[in-house]
Amino acid sequence: MLTKFTYTTPHGIICYWKNDFLPGRLCLVFLPGLSVDHTLFEKQIDFFGNNCNILTWDAPGHVLSRPFKLNFSLEQEAQWLHEIVIQNGISNAPLFLIGQSKGGFLAMEYMSLFPHEIKGVVSIDSGPIERVYFSKAELWILKHLRMMFRIYPINALKKEMISACSETEYGQVLMQKMYQAYGDDLYDLLAYGFKIIAESIESHTIPIPECPVLIIMGENDRLGGLIKYNRRWAARRKLPFVIVPNAKHNSNNDNYEFVNRQIQAFIETY
Repeated sequence: MLTKFTYTTPHGIICYWKNDFLPGRLCLVFLPGLSVDHTLFEKQIDFFGNNCNILTWDAPGHVLSRPFKLNFSLEQEAQWLHEIVIQNGISNAPLFLIGQSKGGFLAMEYMSLFPHEIKGVVSIDSGPIERVYFSKAELWILKHLRMMFRIYPINALKKEMISACSETEYGQVLMQKMYQAYGDDLYDLLAYGFKIIAESIESHTIPIPECPVLIIMGENDRLGGLIKYNRRWAARRKLPFVIVPNAKHNSNNDNYEFVNRQIQAFIETY
């Protein structure tokens, strides 16, 4: 059972959830991706919640963490997350960050700022944050996606996003529930999210500190050419790279039992 809390910033209020923290347990921080909320990880929270301390949130500007001024950086977002971690007394605990899509980039941003706090990172359908993996053209496109999203009427955009992210009925129904929160503000959120990811990548021109990282990706994930970046990342840093069968971009929904086993094996190793 998770309990809801809030954290106030100058830009708006962030909603986050945690279970009853017990001393000595691993802490898993679940970071959902762009436009989705904390329920993205409900199957992981059910699986790990009895044995681990759990913290998750609706990221700034997402679902219950709205209204929120979209004029912050990914680094600022990581700083707010760090303040929540400090506020809850878990910065010295064995801390694993588990981020999906944009949440994975946030996890790596956090790790680059506070490497001494992190035991490991699980990157789910996400990618590397270092500049070396991306071309100038790729980053320019990420910063200028607003007009592409505007091509779609809002309901068509939601339908397209849901189809691209999940191939199972469970995953699609879950996203449909999340997307009920949005109207036309979804256009701005998507464009802004990709923009701050690209700006963060541009800023990481030197290698970030190394830590244990598990890369997980759905075998049918076709979003943004992530498979290309993850292959390069895994090869360059010699990282474990697991392909999730029968899964798209929200692989932790589409094949949650498989993903839960991978996460469990990873955290038990470290």
